[in-house]
Amino acid sequence: MYPIPNEIFNHYNASQLQTLMGLFAEINHAWVAIDNSLFLWDYTQPEPELIGFEDVKYTIHAVALVPPKPGIFVADITHMLVVATSQEINLLGLSAKPNAAGTKSVSLYQTKLDLPLRGSDVRIITGTTDGRIFFGGSTDTDINELYYQQEERWFSSRCGRINHSNPGWTGVVTFQSPFWNAKTPEYLVQI
Repeated sequence: MYPIPNEIFNHYNASQLQTLMGLFAEINHAWVAIDNSLFLWDYTQPEPELIGFEDVKYTIHAVALVPPKPGIFVADITHMLVVATSQEINLLGLSAKPNAAGTKSVSLYQTKLDLPLRGSDVRIITGTTDGRIFFGGSTDTDINELYYQQEERWFSSRCGRINHSNPGWTGVVTFQSPFWNAKTPEYLVQI
Protein backbone atom coordinates (compact mmCIF):
# COMPACT_ATOMS: atom_id res chain seq x y z
CA MET A 1 0.00 0.00 0.00
CA TYR A 2 1.28 3.45 -0.92
CA PRO A 3 0.07 6.24 1.37
CA ILE A 4 -0.74 9.76 0.19
CA PRO A 5 1.69 12.31 1.68
CA ASN A 6 0.31 14.37 4.58
CA GLU A 7 1.10 17.64 2.75
CA ILE A 8 -1.47 16.67 0.12
CA PHE A 9 -4.14 16.31 2.79
CA ASN A 10 -3.27 19.77 4.13
CA HIS A 11 -3.82 21.27 0.66
CA TYR A 12 -6.96 19.17 0.17
CA ASN A 13 -8.50 20.41 3.41
CA ALA A 14 -8.02 24.00 2.18
CA SER A 15 -9.50 23.30 -1.29
CA GLN A 16 -12.51 25.27 -2.46
CA LEU A 17 -13.53 24.07 -5.94
CA GLN A 18 -12.25 20.79 -7.30
CA THR A 19 -9.81 17.95 -6.70
CA LEU A 20 -8.58 15.46 -9.32
CA MET A 21 -6.14 12.55 -8.89
CA GLY A 22 -4.35 10.08 -11.09
CA LEU A 23 -1.25 7.96 -11.72
CA PHE A 24 1.56 8.32 -14.22
CA ALA A 25 2.68 4.68 -14.04
CA GLU A 26 5.44 5.15 -16.65
CA ILE A 27 7.34 7.41 -14.22
CA ASN A 28 6.02 5.85 -10.94
CA HIS A 29 4.41 9.10 -9.84
CA ALA A 30 0.96 9.97 -8.58
CA TRP A 31 -0.57 13.39 -9.13
CA VAL A 32 -3.27 15.46 -7.54
CA ALA A 33 -4.76 18.74 -8.78
CA ILE A 34 -6.32 20.76 -5.99
CA ASP A 35 -8.07 23.86 -7.34
CA ASN A 36 -5.25 25.64 -9.22
CA SER A 37 -2.29 23.68 -7.78
CA LEU A 38 -0.72 20.49 -9.13
CA PHE A 39 1.42 18.11 -7.07
CA LEU A 40 3.37 15.00 -8.09
CA TRP A 41 5.16 12.42 -5.93
CA ASP A 42 6.81 9.01 -6.31
CA TYR A 43 4.18 6.63 -4.96
CA THR A 44 6.73 3.83 -4.48
CA GLN A 45 8.65 5.75 -1.79
CA PRO A 46 7.64 5.85 1.89
CA GLU A 47 8.80 9.49 2.31
CA PRO A 48 8.42 10.96 -1.19
CA GLU A 49 9.52 14.40 -2.30
CA LEU A 50 6.51 16.51 -3.26
CA ILE A 51 6.88 18.32 -6.59
CA GLY A 52 4.52 21.27 -6.86
CA PHE A 53 3.35 23.43 -9.73
CA GLU A 54 1.38 26.33 -8.34
CA ASP A 55 1.84 28.94 -11.10
CA VAL A 56 -1.62 28.25 -12.52
CA LYS A 57 -4.13 31.12 -12.36
CA TYR A 58 -7.29 29.07 -12.93
CA THR A 59 -8.87 25.83 -11.68
CA ILE A 60 -7.29 22.70 -13.19
CA HIS A 61 -9.77 20.51 -15.12
CA ALA A 62 -7.53 17.85 -16.71
CA VAL A 63 -3.92 16.62 -16.60
CA ALA A 64 -2.05 14.27 -18.94
CA LEU A 65 1.49 13.00 -19.43
CA VAL A 66 2.43 12.62 -23.09
CA PRO A 67 5.63 12.05 -25.08
CA PRO A 68 7.25 15.21 -26.51
CA LYS A 69 7.62 15.85 -30.22
CA PRO A 70 11.14 14.91 -31.33
CA GLY A 71 13.54 17.80 -31.92
CA ILE A 72 11.54 20.50 -30.11
CA PHE A 73 13.10 20.36 -26.63
CA VAL A 74 16.46 19.41 -25.15
CA ALA A 75 17.07 15.69 -24.64
CA ASP A 76 16.47 15.95 -20.87
CA ILE A 77 12.74 16.55 -21.49
CA THR A 78 11.34 13.01 -21.54
CA HIS A 79 7.63 13.90 -21.31
CA MET A 80 5.20 16.78 -21.67
CA LEU A 81 2.83 17.51 -18.80
CA VAL A 82 -0.37 18.94 -20.27
CA VAL A 83 -2.42 20.93 -17.74
CA ALA A 84 -5.87 22.14 -18.84
CA THR A 85 -7.53 24.84 -16.76
CA SER A 86 -10.83 26.63 -17.13
CA GLN A 87 -9.17 29.24 -19.38
CA GLU A 88 -6.05 27.74 -21.02
CA ILE A 89 -3.86 24.72 -21.60
CA ASN A 90 -0.30 24.89 -20.24
CA LEU A 91 2.51 22.68 -21.55
CA LEU A 92 5.27 21.84 -19.09
CA GLY A 93 8.46 19.97 -19.84
CA LEU A 94 9.08 17.00 -17.55
CA SER A 95 12.42 15.30 -17.03
CA ALA A 96 12.35 11.81 -15.48
CA LYS A 97 15.87 10.49 -14.86
CA PRO A 98 16.81 7.27 -13.06
CA ASN A 99 18.69 7.95 -9.81
CA ALA A 100 20.99 5.93 -7.54
CA ALA A 101 18.06 4.70 -5.41
CA GLY A 102 16.55 2.95 -8.44
CA THR A 103 13.64 5.38 -8.69
CA LYS A 104 13.11 8.31 -11.03
CA SER A 105 14.01 11.88 -10.22
CA VAL A 106 11.40 14.21 -11.74
CA SER A 107 11.79 17.91 -12.59
CA LEU A 108 9.29 20.29 -14.20
CA TYR A 109 10.21 23.07 -16.66
CA GLN A 110 8.18 26.02 -17.92
CA THR A 111 7.99 26.03 -21.73
CA LYS A 112 5.97 29.25 -22.14
CA LEU A 113 3.63 27.26 -24.40
CA ASP A 114 0.05 28.15 -23.46
CA LEU A 115 -3.15 27.86 -25.48
CA PRO A 116 -6.15 30.08 -24.62
CA LEU A 117 -9.33 27.98 -24.65
CA ARG A 118 -11.93 30.66 -25.43
CA GLY A 119 -14.90 28.92 -23.85
CA SER A 120 -13.91 25.27 -24.27
CA ASP A 121 -14.19 23.11 -21.17
CA VAL A 122 -11.35 20.61 -21.63
CA ARG A 123 -11.76 17.41 -19.60
CA ILE A 124 -10.01 14.83 -21.82
CA ILE A 125 -6.40 14.91 -23.03
CA THR A 126 -4.44 12.18 -24.78
CA GLY A 127 -1.17 11.99 -26.68
CA THR A 128 0.36 9.83 -29.38
CA THR A 129 3.81 8.26 -29.35
CA ASP A 130 5.05 10.84 -31.88
CA GLY A 131 4.12 13.79 -29.64
CA ARG A 132 0.73 14.83 -30.99
CA ILE A 133 -1.74 16.05 -28.34
CA PHE A 134 -5.52 15.73 -28.69
CA PHE A 135 -8.16 17.14 -26.37
CA GLY A 136 -11.90 17.49 -25.98
CA GLY A 137 -14.42 18.80 -23.54
CA SER A 138 -17.61 18.33 -21.65
CA THR A 139 -19.60 20.86 -23.69
CA ASP A 140 -19.28 19.44 -27.22
CA THR A 141 -18.05 16.50 -29.30
CA ASP A 142 -15.19 18.32 -31.03
CA ILE A 143 -11.80 16.64 -31.20
CA ASN A 144 -9.04 19.24 -31.16
CA GLU A 145 -5.32 18.90 -31.65
CA LEU A 146 -2.88 21.09 -29.78
CA TYR A 147 0.14 21.74 -31.96
CA TYR A 148 3.39 23.26 -30.80
CA GLN A 149 6.64 24.13 -32.50
CA GLN A 150 10.06 25.39 -31.51
CA GLU A 151 9.67 28.95 -32.80
CA GLU A 152 7.05 31.32 -34.15
CA ARG A 153 6.60 31.52 -37.90
CA TRP A 154 5.08 34.21 -40.12
CA PHE A 155 1.53 32.93 -39.96
CA SER A 156 1.57 30.68 -36.90
CA SER A 157 2.47 31.01 -33.26
CA ARG A 158 4.47 28.51 -31.22
CA CYS A 159 1.27 26.88 -29.95
CA GLY A 160 -2.19 26.54 -31.49
CA ARG A 161 -5.31 24.47 -32.01
CA ILE A 162 -6.72 22.50 -34.93
CA ASN A 163 -10.38 21.43 -34.70
CA HIS A 164 -10.58 18.08 -36.52
CA SER A 165 -14.36 17.75 -36.03
CA ASN A 166 -15.58 21.15 -37.25
CA PRO A 167 -12.94 22.82 -39.40
CA GLY A 168 -13.45 26.39 -40.56
CA TRP A 169 -16.48 28.50 -39.69
CA THR A 170 -18.66 25.55 -38.63
CA GLY A 171 -16.78 25.49 -35.33
CA VAL A 172 -17.64 29.14 -34.69
CA VAL A 173 -21.10 29.56 -36.23
CA THR A 174 -23.62 26.76 -35.77
CA PHE A 175 -26.92 26.45 -37.57
CA GLN A 176 -29.89 26.24 -35.23
CA SER A 177 -32.93 24.85 -36.94
CA PRO A 178 -36.31 25.82 -35.46
CA PHE A 179 -37.77 22.61 -36.94
CA TRP A 180 -35.96 20.25 -34.60
CA ASN A 181 -36.56 19.81 -30.91
CA ALA A 182 -33.73 20.38 -28.50
CA LYS A 183 -31.55 17.29 -28.18
CA THR A 184 -29.79 16.00 -25.14
CA PRO A 185 -26.31 17.56 -25.13
CA GLU A 186 -23.54 15.27 -26.31
CA TYR A 187 -19.96 15.39 -25.13
CA LEU A 188 -16.75 13.38 -25.28
CA VAL A 189 -16.06 10.70 -22.72
CA GLN A 190 -12.77 9.33 -24.06
CA ILE A 191 -10.38 9.91 -26.94
